[in-house]
Amino acid sequence: MFSFFKRQKDTIVVPKWASFFSEAEYRDFIKAIDKFFYKKNISYEIGDDASIKVGPNDFGLNILGLTNVSQLCRQDERRNYYELISGHFDAMIRANQFDKDFNKIIDDYETIEKYLATRIYPLDYLEYGGEENKIYSMIAGEIAQVLVFDLPDAIKTITPERAAKWNKTYDELFEKGIENVRKKYPCSISREKIGEFEVLLAQGDHFFAPNIIFDLDKQHLVGNWGAIIGVPHRHAAIIYPIETLAVVNAVTSIVPIVDNMSKQGPGTVNNNLIWYKDGVFEQLRYKIEGNNIEIYPSEKFLEVLNNMAE
Repeated sequence: MFSFFKRQKDTIVVPKWASFFSEAEYRDFIKAIDKFFYKKNISYEIGDDASIKVGPNDFGLNILGLTNVSQLCRQDERRNYYELISGHFDAMIRANQFDKDFNKIIDDYETIEKYLATRIYPLDYLEYGGEENKIYSMIAGEIAQVLVFDLPDAIKTITPERAAKWNKTYDELFEKGIENVRKKYPCSISREKIGEFEVLLAQGDHFFAPNIIFDLDKQHLVGNWGAIIGVPHRHAAIIYPIETLAVVNAVTSIVPIVDNMSKQGPGTVNNNLIWYKDGVFEQLRYKIEGNNIEIYPSEKFLEVLNNMAE
């Protein structure tokens, strides 16, 4: 069995993908990884791209990702790293065992519809495993909604081939997925100060907090001119209802917050900002250069700003 510390000794270097760790934090993270796989008697090798190649195991996979679990550890205390890592990977083992029974009923729509969910993902997630193997639609910019199974210990994408056996339209499946998430995963909504501006912060300890964007009107989270939204990661969404031209300065305060939250994760979605109004989502482009933030509003958004100025 391969053990990282038997080979690497004191030569640990923090890789680029884990740059949010200090050297000491990364060392403790790797020690916890090593301890977990040593106890499971599973050989492994960490790659340069936040992946880990594993030998014979009960995961049902031979390549695992480290991005989310590393971000999770970074936001906790170092003494808890092993508990977080073992919880993360043990859940994958349980999910693989659940799959064996779930696959026996997967073609029976009435039985499996309770597991349907619509989840918000970044564009690069679509490329993982191939866009053709996912049911999705773009929301705005580089943010998409994807149809998935929300299983007890895992979230799995649903292929077009699988959905074809249910005789349902994609719109029907997305709506069912949104409905299931709405019932199962409520968000807490609080008012928070960002500089001199107040925003609404939707949070949840589940993976579906960004789904609040499907209920903006229903929960009265928009202003007369819509709302500016950020969905930095799976546990949060930031909403700024637009009522006045103060939105111009508010956006420059919101941008660095959303950008930083997306980098920290876990479960990064995107650092995009979205403008929502009357059921339509539109990306609000920006660029950060040093301490300078440049906003690139669309013609439609500029028209709204002009209307507010009149």
